[in-house]
Amino acid sequence: MHKNRFPAIMLAGSLLGASVGCSGAAGSYESTSDPQVAVIDPYVLPNDEPPAAVQALAKNVVRLASLDTTSESSDGAVIQGYSSGIFIEENLVLASGHALYNPQKKYSLGPVTLPKSRESTLKALPFKCGDVVVESGNENDLVNSMSEGKMIGSETTALKFTGNYDESWDGEDLSLIQTLHNAPVDLEPVQFRDTPVEKGEAVYFINFQPTADQVFRSPVRRQGYVDDIDQMFTSPAIYGGISLERSEEGKFLDVVSGIKSYGEIFDVDSRPGASGGVLVDTAAALFGMVVQVSSNEKYSVIEDHYKVDVVPEFENTKHSLSFVQLVNSRTVSKLKNDLPDEQSCIPNNP
Repeated sequence: MHKNRFPAIMLAGSLLGASVGCSGAAGSYESTSDPQVAVIDPYVLPNDEPPAAVQALAKNVVRLASLDTTSESSDGAVIQGYSSGIFIEENLVLASGHALYNPQKKYSLGPVTLPKSRESTLKALPFKCGDVVVESGNENDLVNSMSEGKMIGSETTALKFTGNYDESWDGEDLSLIQTLHNAPVDLEPVQFRDTPVEKGEAVYFINFQPTADQVFRSPVRRQGYVDDIDQMFTSPAIYGGISLERSEEGKFLDVVSGIKSYGEIFDVDSRPGASGGVLVDTAAALFGMVVQVSSNEKYSVIEDHYKVDVVPEFENTKHSLSFVQLVNSRTVSKLKNDLPDEQSCIPNNP
């Protein structure tokens, strides 16, 4: 882990997979400064709603439920963690690497490539195909009411996957999951951005993190599981951010959030459960996935650290920073090539 040159920034970063009693470890890195001063202006984000292409892509976004097969909660139940991801093709889900490898509990759910320093102590465990569940919306089911006994949304399971999780900032935190069944919706074509995101650029988060009050969001709801009020949480969080700068290695990006909420339920900041949630630009081109978040920082501190100008009326307000794993078409092509020929999981007992 790199030493942090800027103690006012990134003191409380955490991995963003949500689970019972689990929070992540801090991460930091030395960032570079662009000699050209950029202006950080929250007004670059639209007031009412994000671009139509961003809204359309939201139906591709999923929630992942991953079982921790090595430990149990106090009541004997197997612990389940939640994170986000996105269908990039009809049976391929892009997600964070730590969604499948939990460094705090020292387990992984399959053949995830571990950092060399940890290979001797952390070994991939066999898992059943149902241990990694992909929850997604189903447009047909959403038309039906709960009173008709219909399940809202659909589930499928992991069949095979590949990926990496490396705690250092010159590593990678991505996974690609091939699902047993195809996506239940007509997917939006996913475009990847292969050009750098600029300082001060408006960007958009889409994920299935819990609300600020810790009410779960999920595209899947079953009869008797929630009441009618909770049905509103079947839609993902969508909120705006502004790009700051990339790490020295060029694999991560810092984004300031806490500015604009666009989802059905108010939300402006990333929290556990946002891991693997996508970041897109105004054209809905995917360029990154959330992997960590910091505590709130004043814009004036952000201004000093990132060598940017902040519009005056925002200088004394506080906002969170999200740390983003950058993704492009080359990254995804490599993950596709790394998918194993055989399925990664043991078939569930009938």
